[in-house]
Amino acid sequence: DRRLLIGGRSHPLAYLARHAAANSVPIVPVTGLDRNPAYQAAVREVAADHGQGSCLRLFRGDLASPSLRSETEQLLGQIHAGPGQVDLIVDLERHDADYPGFDSLRSLVPDILKWRSFAVASGAFPPDLTQWKTPGTYTVRRMDWLSWVSEVELAENPVRRPAFSDYGIYHPTYKPPPGFPNFTASIRYTSNDDWIVMRGEGVRNEGGAGFAQWPANAQLLTGMREFRGPNFSAGDSYIAVRASDPSHTGSASTWLQAGFNHHLTFVVRQIASRFGT
Repeated sequence: DRRLLIGGRSHPLAYLARHAAANSVPIVPVTGLDRNPAYQAAVREVAADHGQGSCLRLFRGDLASPSLRSETEQLLGQIHAGPGQVDLIVDLERHDADYPGFDSLRSLVPDILKWRSFAVASGAFPPDLTQWKTPGTYTVRRMDWLSWVSEVELAENPVRRPAFSDYGIYHPTYKPPPGFPNFTASIRYTSNDDWIVMRGEGVRNEGGAGFAQWPANAQLLTGMREFRGPNFSAGDSYIAVRASDPSHTGSASTWLQAGFNHHLTFVVRQIASRFGT
């Protein structure tokens, strides 16, 4: 459909890649088995023009397909690539009781040793904070991380150990908020095995503390042993600055950004220290 093309001629993915390259940002196009031929053609174009290869994202439903191998081979033909030029992500989305073990994944994924890289993604953070009815400090187990560590460390003679990938401090399935939400002034902070959730009340509650809850919770967080210090990441620096200057409260988006930045830094260092990378 030409209505979906930029300027009537350029696929949005190719357009994005050109502008990313113009700003010295390397881009690896991601595709899946359900993408239409026009999208696959754009992936082929971007990979050829920018030399970064491409990425294939498989979901649980894809793994259950008896024709997975033939579908994968057909896709590789469409984008003119071999497995060695493609990063493979098995996206299991929500980490739940049906989370498959890595041994079963390795038996389901075609040509497991040939892909340029292999990662398994999942997320264990809850959809929202409504399970906690009152403001306070709570913890959520990082089951996506704990399961990955358990599997890769206990596996005997692993065929290929998958890299770790997660959804951070978000739920895997995005649910858009209502038009004018009374969101809580909450902080999400990653620690070794848990997320710390400092849940506030709705910022628009009548007679409530509103946005001022964020600096107050930041002051509490910076006094906890789990806090990594202002120099740990840009997110931690933001938390420390807001704790010391309550006059600038921040917003829902800036606090999520700070929490996610801390999470990314924390996980990268956690993997590096555990596996000596």
